[in-house]
Amino acid sequence: MFADNARAVRCYEKCGFVHEGCRREAIYKHGRYHDLLGMSILRREFQAKWPERWAKLSGVASVQ
Repeated sequence: MFADNARAVRCYEKCGFVHEGCRREAIYKHGRYHDLLGMSILRREFQAKWPERWAKLSGVASVQ
C-alpha cells in the first residue's frame, strides 16, 4: 500500500494490522517516487481481535 494513503493505513490499523516496514521510493508513478508500506497481522492476533469472524472462516460452529 502507498505510504501516503492515510485512510488505507488507518483502516488496516483499526483491523489490527501492524507496520512491518517501508520500502522507500519503491514505485515511480506520475512523475514522482512513492514509498510502500508493509503491514501484517498474525493469526493469533486476528483470532483475538475478531473471534466471530475467525469462527466463520475456520468453520467452527460457535465461539466460546
